[in-house]
Amino acid sequence: MMQLSERTLGDWLEHWAVTTPDKEYIVYSDRNLRFTWKQFNERVDNLAKGLLSIGVEKGTHVGIWARNVPDWLTFLYACAKIGAVAVTVNTNYKQAELEYLCQNSDMHTLCIVDGEKDSSFVDMTYTMLPELKTFQRGHLKSKRFPYMRNVIYIGQEKYRGMYNTAEILLLGKNIDDEKLEEAKKKVSCHDTVNMQYTSGTTGFPKGVMLTHYNIANNGFLTGEHMKFTADDKLCVCVPLFHCFGVVLATMNCLTHGCTEVMVERFDPLLVLASIHKERCTALYGVPTMFIAELHHPMFDMFDLSCLRTGIMAGSLCPVELMKQVEEKMFMKVTSVYGLTEASPGMTHTRIDDPAEVRYTTVGRDFEFTEVKVIDPETGEECPVGVQGEMCNRGYNTMKGYYKNPEATAEVIDKNGFLHSGDLGVKDENGNYRITGRIKDMIIRGGENIYPREIEEFLYQMPAIKDVQVAGIPSKKYGEAVGAFIILHEGCSLNEFDVREFCQGKIARYKIPKYIFFVKEFPMTGSGKIQKFKLKDAINYVPELKEAATGNDPLARDTLKYAQMLEGNVRNTGVHACGTIICRDDITDWVPVSTADDKETGEKMLVTQYEGSVIEDTGLIKMDFLGLKTLSIVKEAIENIRQSKGIVLNIDEVPIDDPATYRLYSEGRTIGTFQFESAGMQKYLRELQPSTFEDLIAMNALYRPGPMDYIPDFIDRKHGRKPIEYDIPIMEKYLKDTYGITVYQEQVMLLSRLLADFTRGESDALRKAMGKKLRDKLDHMKPKFIEGGKKNGHDPKVLEKIWADWEKFASYAFNKSHATCYSWVAYQTAYLKANYPSEYMAATMSRNISNITEITKLMDECKSMGVKVLGPDVNESNLKFSVNYRGDIRFGLGAIKGVGESAVQSILEERRKNGEFKNIFDFVQRVNLSACNRKNIENLALAGGFDSFSGIKREDFFVKNAKDESFSDILVRYGNKYQLDKAAAANSLFGGEHAVEVATPEIVPAPSWSDLERLNKERDLVGIYLSAHPLDEFAVILENVCNVHMAELTDLTPLQNHDLVLGGIVTGVREGYTKTGKPYGIAKVEDYSGTAEFAFFGNEWVEKKNFFMEGMFLFMKGKCQPKQWKQEEWEVKINSIELLPEVKERVVEKLTVTAPLSAIDDQLIMEFSSLVKDSPGNAELHFLVRDEDGQMYVNLMSRTMKISVQKELVNYLKNQPLLDYKIN
Repeated sequence: MMQLSERTLGDWLEHWAVTTPDKEYIVYSDRNLRFTWKQFNERVDNLAKGLLSIGVEKGTHVGIWARNVPDWLTFLYACAKIGAVAVTVNTNYKQAELEYLCQNSDMHTLCIVDGEKDSSFVDMTYTMLPELKTFQRGHLKSKRFPYMRNVIYIGQEKYRGMYNTAEILLLGKNIDDEKLEEAKKKVSCHDTVNMQYTSGTTGFPKGVMLTHYNIANNGFLTGEHMKFTADDKLCVCVPLFHCFGVVLATMNCLTHGCTEVMVERFDPLLVLASIHKERCTALYGVPTMFIAELHHPMFDMFDLSCLRTGIMAGSLCPVELMKQVEEKMFMKVTSVYGLTEASPGMTHTRIDDPAEVRYTTVGRDFEFTEVKVIDPETGEECPVGVQGEMCNRGYNTMKGYYKNPEATAEVIDKNGFLHSGDLGVKDENGNYRITGRIKDMIIRGGENIYPREIEEFLYQMPAIKDVQVAGIPSKKYGEAVGAFIILHEGCSLNEFDVREFCQGKIARYKIPKYIFFVKEFPMTGSGKIQKFKLKDAINYVPELKEAATGNDPLARDTLKYAQMLEGNVRNTGVHACGTIICRDDITDWVPVSTADDKETGEKMLVTQYEGSVIEDTGLIKMDFLGLKTLSIVKEAIENIRQSKGIVLNIDEVPIDDPATYRLYSEGRTIGTFQFESAGMQKYLRELQPSTFEDLIAMNALYRPGPMDYIPDFIDRKHGRKPIEYDIPIMEKYLKDTYGITVYQEQVMLLSRLLADFTRGESDALRKAMGKKLRDKLDHMKPKFIEGGKKNGHDPKVLEKIWADWEKFASYAFNKSHATCYSWVAYQTAYLKANYPSEYMAATMSRNISNITEITKLMDECKSMGVKVLGPDVNESNLKFSVNYRGDIRFGLGAIKGVGESAVQSILEERRKNGEFKNIFDFVQRVNLSACNRKNIENLALAGGFDSFSGIKREDFFVKNAKDESFSDILVRYGNKYQLDKAAAANSLFGGEHAVEVATPEIVPAPSWSDLERLNKERDLVGIYLSAHPLDEFAVILENVCNVHMAELTDLTPLQNHDLVLGGIVTGVREGYTKTGKPYGIAKVEDYSGTAEFAFFGNEWVEKKNFFMEGMFLFMKGKCQPKQWKQEEWEVKINSIELLPEVKERVVEKLTVTAPLSAIDDQLIMEFSSLVKDSPGNAELHFLVRDEDGQMYVNLMSRTMKISVQKELVNYLKNQPLLDYKIN
């Protein structure tokens, strides 16, 4: 009688080593490598002891990153015997995927081979763990991978910092067998033995934990369904890193005592030869493998009559292919359905099932499991023949996702059923058919691909604004990956750029085969993106076009009916902020149902009609949106109250405030609402807005389409162009906007005036514009033209007006909308103009986790003359705040590693008992349970104690003879003081003065370099705060360099240009190419951002000494075509010098331009003082001009040469009448 076994994998291996010691277990036919059960078990024991000797033990995670090499299974079983977990690593993985898996799995030991055709595993491992080359083997310490201790090369080759297999086996021979026996006793069949990473709909792969019990029993039952015995020989050409290889193949052979004939890397010829030579009785594969074998030109040369059975799985299996395999390869094909989380088999056709069942279904449940088809909406089991979600409960359900209980709870319900995300139906005989997927997944030739993972990766390309990835039908793979991309305005990209960006970073099978650049995505009626519209796919994909018009009636009719079904409602959703308003009881007008509120779990009433049609029933739909800006305004008002004692009513600020319009006219809108972009700043400076109406118009015009009219709008406002109307009577509605259509309301009024539209028709026109309903607009055009002709207007002029409206309609605003947004924008500008510190502090607080935005806002504060000071325990609050001097203080909550509870304890003590006098007073008073040693160290590194005299940041980390840091001593002192104080307060004899604890001595530490101090600061705050290491060279970077690092993300504007760059080296990666040439990739940072520069061969050898972290570099180069790919561009660095050495040399001349009226005694005195303090080598020129700029006098200082420092340049920048030029 069939029953489940509680043997571990090690128990099974030892069972066959004793029962059939001389029977072959592992065979590599191509190299005549053979292991009997006994030989293999001995090798496994030696390897297991070797792993124990390098620190691998029960629960340790050991990664296996290899194709089906001979020792793959040795490592699996060695881990299993000692209770370690074998983490399988997909051989298609590239750098980013490898690093994610190693980090997420807390990997301790990584076992690798040389690599695959297009990637070197050795190089990628060194890139991930550069410390390998400096640490002793077995003692690896990596900041990024804190659990990683060892790397083992599976093979004989030796690599620096790595063990090889022979060395591990040798170490094992020197370990006593008793140690292995002790380790084996601790292992249970319910322990995790294998962890496989499967992608998720969130885009982040998850580690599926599988136990001995899960996989051994699943493999055993798989074999039983095909009547396996010890006499069978299974040809294994599927990858062992996949459940297909490690469970359905290996566990089947392990539990039946039969032979595994291994194929290291799939090759149809090698598979056919192995079957022929070894007389294999069974073969596994995905459809593409069987196709390759059947169509191999030498297929007929091999005798495959020995085959009797096998599995075809991994993706949809075509019926015709299964028939061909049975006919030509003499084997009865079975199909397994499941997923990694089910170990993997849930259902399986049996060898003695009728052919029709094996061809058209995925069989029935595995024994000892419950498979149910469950209605996703109700959670009830579906009747026979009704589609629902395939769910499974039983011995095969995974232990869970590693370190991810939330994700586990999402797929395993409270009743223990694992939800597959696949749709299926059960027939009257208990067999299942898979009909589709709920989950958003592509199955390409057996590989599960989640679009979200690829989308997240492609979003890293700066030119991509939005991207959707979907499966496209493929004859060869079942589905291929397609990417639909919307580009940022003004950016260009082609499919080769996208593929090159992917190569080497994500697995080859995930790289999109089809890449389309589109203007917009197809949307559902409710405004959601349709992942893939079939009729569009037919136009895009040649195979689908051929199927839709071809002779195959099944394919043709399938596409025909699919198009009929497409767009129908499949499931319901609830709008995030839509509210329906009705004059009567809503149930009198539309059907109502209930839905669960996602946040509260409570039932709420929802309409059964969707948003796109609800208004046609006579109801009003309103969207109530939350806006971050309102929180900024609220916080700014609170800051004003705290710092100035003013209670401001923001709704009553004057709408004609001169300071606010001056701010808009100067384009100083960074940090304000709606008017912040560089393009908007440019237009504001040109417009010089003077009324609130100007702001409303700009808000409505500044969007694609209407934006083209902005220059005309500005010229007409200032009288540089005449105000013209296409038809004179249009002046009635266009006068306020200088003859230009700006608002939807103007279109409504003009359609009634020119073409006699009714009020209803004009409102329908407004809706069509607002919702971009092209069909409706096209339908209304003839009526507009005809109506205008009846009123005597020229049809050509009417065509022009309609064309203008169409262009305008693409992103048209209605005036009420623009007015509301502009009023909120005006309020933010009013606060910035009149209360700059308080407003900017509020804006930074609301962006506290966005370092890029914080950096931009801090630069804006500098240009406004507002100081942003570092954190300080006596002045900072949780968020950014303003002190009594009007300076902004960095929030303590923005320091990494200082939690909110620590900050609140500091603030509470400061509120109760005043500021802290010194560091000892601080630890005497603060709750040291909430604010612990780590918090104090992070506060110190970030500068939080800089205001205390007598102690520097460095002093907190000085070690004493006992290897204790001063911060340890400080916290111990504080705890002792507080305990004694508490005891004294409760004592009959003590009192307030009874506490006497000697303060520890502060031992002065050697000062850190500026760079070291700033780097530690940036690690905790996210940015350089008290200074920037490049400040000394700011003049060169801003005035001599002609390109900045951030600009190198798009090389199009720089093509064929000579470039001058400068910055600080912040990272270096070194390695060797496949051909053995050295290479280096250096990361260089300036004020704008970072860029990477790659050097190969001799060029790296010559230049590598410049690229050490902390070096300040001045580089010259050119943007030129790549040597071997002329269509692609690169920055070629030709010369490198050190910035400190060129600082005085590269600035040759400073020319100051000034109007005659600006030169007075004060200017001369201030300027003279600055230049006298900075003697140097640069010439000083003055260009004095008259008021209208017609006459110039060029004056040169013959007695004085200067060093152009940042202070001098800042002085010139802050003089509105002066201009300057360097060189």
